[in-house]
Amino acid sequence: MTTNLKTLDVNAIIKRIILFVVYKSNKISKLDNGNPTRKPVGITLDDEVLSLVDEIITSMAATSRQLMNRLTHLGFIPKGQIPTLIFAAFLFVYNYNEARKDSTISESLEISKAITFGNPILQRFFAEMSAQTVNEAIVK
Repeated sequence: MTTNLKTLDVNAIIKRIILFVVYKSNKISKLDNGNPTRKPVGITLDDEVLSLVDEIITSMAATSRQLMNRLTHLGFIPKGQIPTLIFAAFLFVYNYNEARKDSTISESLEISKAITFGNPILQRFFAEMSAQTVNEAIVK
């Protein structure tokens, strides 16, 4: 019964985070109206976009920390694409908020990207995905 409660806690936290991100990302959808030709727009080139990105990522910090603490307590090791993606997302949020204490939004995005992509778990995952892609190409 305890395991089920632990699972429910993690699942409930994940659901809350996903709903929150969807809600917050609706704010960004208005940018489509300003770009009817759908040309690529750099995130760091628009102050409003940067501000919205900052708001979304910083507002996820507390819940993200709760989830990662819970997963760590449960002995979570990301196996597979979805768990690894969730791990990477929350690691990025954590790194961003740490960098944001001393850096601009743009700098924090770059710092967080570098630290997150440098994580050994993610490095191994990227290497396995690359090897799998190469193997599939050779087999064909």
